[in-house]
Amino acid sequence: MELKKNRLTFGLLIDWVVGWEDIDYYQSIILSGVQEFVLENDINLICLVTGRLNSPNEWERSRNILFEFVDKNKFDGLIVLSSSISGYGTSKNILKGLGNFSDIPIVIVGELYDEYCSVSSDNRSGMRQVIDHLIEVHNCSKIAFIKGVEGSMDTEVRFQAYIESLTAHNIPFNPDLVYSGNFLHKSGSNAVKELIRKNIQFDAIASSNDNMAIGALVELHKRMGKIPDNIPITGFDDTQSSHFHAITTVHQSFLTQASTASSLLLRMINGEKVPLKTEVPVDMVIRSSCGCIPAIVTNTFASFDEYVEAPYESLKEQIISELNEINSLIGFAENSSEQEHLFLYTQKLLDAFYEELYQNKSNEFIHAWNAMIFWMIMKNAKISFLHDLLSSIRKIILPVLSDASCLVVAENLFHAARVQIIDALQRTAATVDHLSSIQTGSLELLGEDLVTNLDLNTQMDLVYKVLPELGIKKCYITLYEDPEKPLEYSRMVLAFDESGRFNTGPSGITFPSRDLIPSKFFESLSADRFSIIVQVLNQGDDQLGLSICSFDSKISKTYEIFRYRLSVALKGSLLIEKIKNQALDLEKQVIERTSELSETNNQLLDEVSRRTSAEEQLKKALKELEFYNKQLHLQSLQDELTRLYNRRGFMELGCEYYERAKAFGKGFLLIYGDMDWLKQINDSYGHAEGDFAIAKTAEILNISFRRMDIIARLGGDEFTVIVSDASPHEDKEIRERLENNFLKFNQTSHKPYKLSLTVGTAYFEPSQPCTFEDLIKKADLDLYNKKQLKKRI
Repeated sequence: MELKKNRLTFGLLIDWVVGWEDIDYYQSIILSGVQEFVLENDINLICLVTGRLNSPNEWERSRNILFEFVDKNKFDGLIVLSSSISGYGTSKNILKGLGNFSDIPIVIVGELYDEYCSVSSDNRSGMRQVIDHLIEVHNCSKIAFIKGVEGSMDTEVRFQAYIESLTAHNIPFNPDLVYSGNFLHKSGSNAVKELIRKNIQFDAIASSNDNMAIGALVELHKRMGKIPDNIPITGFDDTQSSHFHAITTVHQSFLTQASTASSLLLRMINGEKVPLKTEVPVDMVIRSSCGCIPAIVTNTFASFDEYVEAPYESLKEQIISELNEINSLIGFAENSSEQEHLFLYTQKLLDAFYEELYQNKSNEFIHAWNAMIFWMIMKNAKISFLHDLLSSIRKIILPVLSDASCLVVAENLFHAARVQIIDALQRTAATVDHLSSIQTGSLELLGEDLVTNLDLNTQMDLVYKVLPELGIKKCYITLYEDPEKPLEYSRMVLAFDESGRFNTGPSGITFPSRDLIPSKFFESLSADRFSIIVQVLNQGDDQLGLSICSFDSKISKTYEIFRYRLSVALKGSLLIEKIKNQALDLEKQVIERTSELSETNNQLLDEVSRRTSAEEQLKKALKELEFYNKQLHLQSLQDELTRLYNRRGFMELGCEYYERAKAFGKGFLLIYGDMDWLKQINDSYGHAEGDFAIAKTAEILNISFRRMDIIARLGGDEFTVIVSDASPHEDKEIRERLENNFLKFNQTSHKPYKLSLTVGTAYFEPSQPCTFEDLIKKADLDLYNKKQLKKRI
């Protein structure tokens, strides 16, 4: 089926939707940049989440099937994130894959190729700036270098820049100072361990990316008991994590890369000649990890050596000119509409400042500042950029104010503006946390409901109810007719948009798999410009189907969590469906055999035997169905990560135990626990490490209590235990046992963090019974008081 209609359609191939934290990642920023371009130019966008080539993980290799859905009938052109898709191999892997799309215009983002139009950051210049800085400013001559994945273009170019800088400064190259990493946090830590183990002397560490630089920083902190102030550490990329750890790094504008690639692709489609290689400029960002005073601090200094009188318009032009230099920090693509609006808002801000300072128009500057902050929040821009903008305005304006009263007013305005920035950052963070918790809660409930209701139609009803609440306006769920031959035929089992749900019938609508969706649904989708993201539904290497959802300006982890939850549930429902169909087939055989028995008496004994056999098979199938239902019910009571009871299991078993205890007059202890510092573990080391911490906490609880006790994970970092037949005096003993077991783990785990659990308790007194819900509330209140006590300590 040819998908192209009245407007062009871009394809974007990425390996992953987004990281597990609510911050911008490379893939999501590129996706946002391409989305901005297609919106401005009325172009459709289909994003295929293909996974990485040659991945050691079977679940990721299953995503590679989406390469088979690329053809010229669907796409007018492709943008490919080669540096991430080819993460487990060399450039030859990606070139081999792209060779199948020779009839489609292609622009590659992330690496430079001779064979394709490609866009990348100026890696050589960026790394050269960093190494030159370490040598010329910090007098370093024994600079350890942590390389990225072998075979990656980014790795090789950045390493060559390191060599060039050493050569230019007459510093001999020492191969012992070079460590081959893989761009992951752990390889930065391992690099430091290896250097120390081999007793190799070094006076600085330059890393090929921020992730490994943070790993090196954490490892040095662990060994020295503090962040070293005499060993400069640098990274590359300017990720959100580098801000948190104050890493001196190289800022590359992924949005500019995305808009440049999109513009080049459109020109190629229109038949224009475009450059084969385009490098986007980069800038070094000075922070404290190299020992320098960060630019955000030095930029606040204003010089008062002598008073210089200057007309207001001249000052305005000077500030706008400086804004050009610091604009890269905000992340807007060059020459974009956002960049134009930024200059307009800055001009309005300066006019308001002048009116308030000299025309006594009260609160004009504050209102203008608020308007600019609100606009940046709406654009998902980095609000911290306003500190740099405010510092530039202050540095230029203060030296021309000769009147003391004007100086006081100006400083008051600048101080108020700083307070507004901090308030906006706090409010934004609180809003993000609140919305994230709401979305996470909705997704957890959806996941629970999906695995509990193992009927396909019921599951699709649940998806249709929840996804619009999460901001997903269009969704199409398709399942392969034969998972062994996924590229032949699929059936659409759910389709909806803003107008409502489409009728797909009780068994779905069958269509050729490579079409993505049936033609009549595409006609509805393409009535207006659209942007959709295509993800694989799978369990390990079991191919199930596709999830196709619309998105607006940004992609969050919601899409990946939904894909995973739906895949798990569909595996169960499709298994049940298969068993039911087998039972129906057997029942049909019974009916057919019975009909044949009436035709002839001569074959009566033989046919009765066959009927009996078929009935036995039917009974066996029904028993299997009953068995699978029981197994699936048990799975619905179990937490997937820790294998403890989940919230549903705890409430079901806990209520049963409560009723027995009340009936027999037996007391018991209810413990309500909350992990400490899980968010910091997730933020610093990623959600994979956070999941490890949760699992280890579950193991500690298992060894701390008896098999007869009911232990559950309610969700997130919350755990609860019913200690059967316990007395209220055992509270202290249980707490000490828990603390000792956590201490043993922390002493032997060699992790950069400590595990601990704050617990609250409530005792069920048979002589003074309360409801099970009230008992939980008492334990939760005790937990809250313990948490507050810890904060005060």
